[in-house]
Amino acid sequence: MDKFAIFNYVENKTEIPIRFNILRKAPDFIWDWYVKKFNPILIEKLNFDFADGFSIKLPLEKIKTDEKKFLHSLNLAIKSLPQIKIIRLPRTNVEVDIPIAHGNFLFAFLAIDVIKKFFDVTGKNFGQLEIFILDKNHLLTQILIDVIYPHVNYLTIVTDTKEIYAQKEHDIFKDVGLNIQILNYNKLYLKNADVIINTGMDCDFAHALGKKVLYFDLSGRKDNFTDFKIKRQDVFALDNLNLYCMNKNFDSILLEMCLYCTCNDFKKIFDGAYNKLLFENVMKTLKELDVKISSFQKN
Repeated sequence: MDKFAIFNYVENKTEIPIRFNILRKAPDFIWDWYVKKFNPILIEKLNFDFADGFSIKLPLEKIKTDEKKFLHSLNLAIKSLPQIKIIRLPRTNVEVDIPIAHGNFLFAFLAIDVIKKFFDVTGKNFGQLEIFILDKNHLLTQILIDVIYPHVNYLTIVTDTKEIYAQKEHDIFKDVGLNIQILNYNKLYLKNADVIINTGMDCDFAHALGKKVLYFDLSGRKDNFTDFKIKRQDVFALDNLNLYCMNKNFDSILLEMCLYCTCNDFKKIFDGAYNKLLFENVMKTLKELDVKISSFQKN
């Protein structure tokens, strides 16, 4: 069975499992050699009824670890556990030959539920919301369009590749009579938006937004989200969700990994395939699992 893994650092050296305690008192160069050669990871099994995985602490302290050391230890750990098919990392600036979960794909499938939950609280008329999708990741944009368009009167796609969405625009009008707008990027278009969903554009538009906008960052880049938050501390911004499913609590990253391991249609989409049938099957699975948004994880 496919499994997921959550990787992290140890808090200090005493957490690292070693066979000979005398090594803890050895000179740094001997300790570093031992850790590099044997990579003594700390593993805890995780079970969520419909998916299994591991919580793994690498034998590294965050403050003392550069990218080279991190990748060396991570790759050894992954190689030792071939059943791991998707991972969660404590840093986002690395590339490995295995899918990394950021929660953004699951977030995209739940986007309309998040919007409804937020504006139910504020009391704003849902039908009058102006929703903008900033298109950088075309696959996420496709998901978002299909999730959102049946529920709204105003939907705008901001993109540098308008031709990609010409057929989608035609199909949506034929389906529900909605004229979605497909515009080239201009940050001035965003000033009246109620919802901005960013699939990866840099945040040079941050100061153009109104104060009451709901902002989703689905870039999968923590630095991108942090940059936005520094520029606009007054805006309600999300890049993760607290969810409830199968009588357990998840965040969107953890549940995304569980779905990747257990739902073949979700895995296909995550890996780059997309069509209406795959989309509908994933939506059906989420309904069967009765995934609920328990609260917003506002960072």
